[in-house]
Amino acid sequence: MAKYLHIENVFTVALVGLVLFASLITLVLQTTLQGLLVFWGQVGPTLVSSIGKLVMGLGLVYIGWGVFGAVLGIFLSVMLAYGYGLYLIRTQDFSQKYKQIKLKPFVVYAFPVLVQALAFTSLFTVDLILVKHYLPEFDAGLYAALSTLGKIIYFAVQPISNVMFPIVSKRRTIGENYHHVFYLSFLMAVVGSSVIVGFFYLLPNLAIGVLYGQEYLVATKELVWMGLFIAIYTLSYIVVSFLLSIGKTRIVILPFVVSIMQIVLINYYHGSILQVIQVSLGCASLLFVGLGGYLGYYQVNKLYAKK
Repeated sequence: MAKYLHIENVFTVALVGLVLFASLITLVLQTTLQGLLVFWGQVGPTLVSSIGKLVMGLGLVYIGWGVFGAVLGIFLSVMLAYGYGLYLIRTQDFSQKYKQIKLKPFVVYAFPVLVQALAFTSLFTVDLILVKHYLPEFDAGLYAALSTLGKIIYFAVQPISNVMFPIVSKRRTIGENYHHVFYLSFLMAVVGSSVIVGFFYLLPNLAIGVLYGQEYLVATKELVWMGLFIAIYTLSYIVVSFLLSIGKTRIVILPFVVSIMQIVLINYYHGSILQVIQVSLGCASLLFVGLGGYLGYYQVNKLYAKK
């Protein structure tokens, strides 16, 4: 893998594996707190991790540790997030007795959720790996900067999904109306994403220059494309989260297929930063249209069922 990514320090790649493991166990804590409707349990560790990555990552790079220092900073920040999540878990009252549940339905539901998580993770991380392999080092650095800026949209809007999921699931279980929760969540996501994409379109120099400096301004034209990709990706994520919350688990096939399609297409079309982004944008758009079609099909079937 180190050779594939043109990285000389093998320990950097090994540390990435630890980052992934630490992120996974932290996610378990976050989703547990989410299920308990402790919304700060989802947002808090993410905030701790983000601040830690910024402070420790930049600090270690500044003292001369380079890429290894940046990855080490990420690992340490994720471990801090895990520690904070563990603290929040321990503050919860588990003295109340709950009915025993059957394990099989949980396992059956957990597998498609895992597929969904892997598919969406692939959609906005594998492109970075492929770009690192195919494009020159400077272009790969520009792409990484654009990707980081684009992810601002995801991290700003994604908490809406975290709040929506348990509320919709609970309302559906007790037989209450839940559609308005989804509509409001989706509208908020559209507005939030549009504002950030609009900022990228109107003030790309400011967005890039403040965080990365003047040498990265050559990528201003590509920033809005990256913003569109991440915006559509985020909206698709919210739709899939809604469908999973009402038990429509087969929908995970669609993001899984699209994630494979993205990998195949980037392997063939990687002539420039813009081309790679447009491939990802096309895949995200296809996913979004497919999800829209499925939602329409679901609503029509529900109307006919009432008749």
